[in-house]
Amino acid sequence: MMHRDGFLNDGSFYRFEQVLLSITRTRGGRQWWRLSYNVVGTDVGGYLATRLDELGDSIPPYDELFPHMRVENSPKQV
Repeated sequence: MMHRDGFLNDGSFYRFEQVLLSITRTRGGRQWWRLSYNVVGTDVGGYLATRLDELGDSIPPYDELFPHMRVENSPKQV
């Protein structure tokens, strides 16, 4: 992974991880993740899957972090 190899510093890696995890917590993100798990690479896919299992529902969905990205009148994401 780029972080492990020194191409991303800790702060950038943490933010990147948080964005990806929060995207997977949206309805569309769950669908994307099911299709993209192997596309991102088995090491990245495995790492993110482990983090999703560890953190579970404590990860806020992306559209709760950035409400201006939310589609008007859409139901709350679960």
